Amino acid sequence: MSAVFKKITLAVSFLLLFLLANPVWAQDYKTGIGIRGGPGYGLTIKQFVGPQAAIEGILSPLWGGFLFTGLYEKHARLFNAKGLNYYGGIGGHAGYWNYENNYKSNNPWFDRHEKVVIGGIDLILGLEYTFSFIPFTAAVDWKPMLNLINDGSLWFDDVAFSLRFVPGHL
Repeated sequence: MSAVFKKITLAVSFLLLFLLANPVWAQDYKTGIGIRGGPGYGLTIKQFVGPQAAIEGILSPLWGGFLFTGLYEKHARLFNAKGLNYYGGIGGHAGYWNYENNYKSNNPWFDRHEKVVIGGIDLILGLEYTFSFIPFTAAVDWKPMLNLINDGSLWFDDVAFSLRFVPGHL
C-alpha cells in the first residue's frame, strides 16, 4: 500500500470517527459570508442546516481558472467555550485550471500548455470563533484535496484563515 493511500485512509478514518461522534450544541449563527485567505483563497459562504451541521461553499480563482468547493461539516463546542467551535467535514471540488497562462508566466508547477477541467474530493478540519460583540466569525482550517479528474495530484498545503460576516448574529 502506498504512503499517500495510507495517509488518505488515516485522514478519512479520523474524519468519519469525528462525524459519527455526538458532540454538544455548536451553532452560534445561521449564515456567514466572507473571504478566505491562503493557497485556496476566495469567497466563502457557510449555512447551518442543523444544530451541528453546516454546508460551506468556497469559490477560488486559481491558476487562471476557478475552483468551486462544496463541503458538509459537523461542528462542536471546544472546551465548552461559548463561540469557540471545532469542525470537520468532507466534500468535493470542480473547476478548471488554465495551464497555458501559467506556463507563459514561467510557473514551475505547470509544464503543460492547456486548459484542464479538474474535480476531486476534499476534507476539512478547523477552528472557528464567533465574536459576541461584532457580527463576524474568524476561522482557521486545513483543507487537503485529491484531484481525481485530469490532474491526479494530492494537495496538503491549503491552510487558510476565513473572516465571515454573520448578519443577525448580535
